Amino acid sequence: MGLISLLASVKNEPSSFDGLVGLFLGGCVSVFVMWFLPLLLGFKLRFSPDPDWAKEAKKYNDERAKRHPWMVWLVGIACVGSMAATFLWYCGWKVPNTN
Repeated sequence: MGLISLLASVKNEPSSFDGLVGLFLGGCVSVFVMWFLPLLLGFKLRFSPDPDWAKEAKKYNDERAKRHPWMVWLVGIACVGSMAATFLWYCGWKVPNTN
């Protein structure tokens, strides 16, 4: 119940605290997008105890990024956009005052 009341704390004008919570939530969503969007685009994650597989995955990812340079931009724009959208959603689509 505490998390629900915290998420519902923005009613009229968002405060600086709401802005900080919105930035934190936006950062979490941005990290989630940064990790899973490349998987959807066909990149390989390099987490493996086998160093040969990690080198092969790095080579594959580098070649894929050279063939499709827009994918890197897509991931970057999606990360920034998801962070901004989550921040504004949490703050009730209003930018908090800095006073």
